[in-house]
Amino acid sequence: MIKKIYIALFICTLPLQLCAESGIYSPQQKRNFANENKTVNQAVTRDISQEALTNNQKAALPSASSDIMIIDPVKMASDWVQAFQTLSDKQVSTSTIFFKLKDHTKIANISDISTLPEGYLLLFTIKTLQGNIYKIIKTSEIDSIQTL
Repeated sequence: MIKKIYIALFICTLPLQLCAESGIYSPQQKRNFANENKTVNQAVTRDISQEALTNNQKAALPSASSDIMIIDPVKMASDWVQAFQTLSDKQVSTSTIFFKLKDHTKIANISDISTLPEGYLLLFTIKTLQGNIYKIIKTSEIDSIQTL
């Protein structure tokens, strides 16, 4: 809405600016046009800034119908580890358990998972023919855990 007003005001003042710059008007009239243009630009800029600030404040406040849930990283990491251990205990071969990441990559052949001290990172031990490979993944990057 504010952008439309700004564009309308700019279009309305454009002929005044062009006439003022072309030398048709006296120096006093040119100053008046310049001051009017400056005032309009300042008012529109202030309105846009206030609207942006208001929108940012609204976005920062969670609403009652918000789907955002804040989870402690330590608890999230322990949930992923427990999910892996539960699937491993169900006699599912560890080679068929894999983690799907948010970038659509998969981590498979996992032999062990451990949580790093702050709980935001997980250390994966992955079995390969050449030996174990270690990967550290952020818990926020994990999308799901699945079995084949």
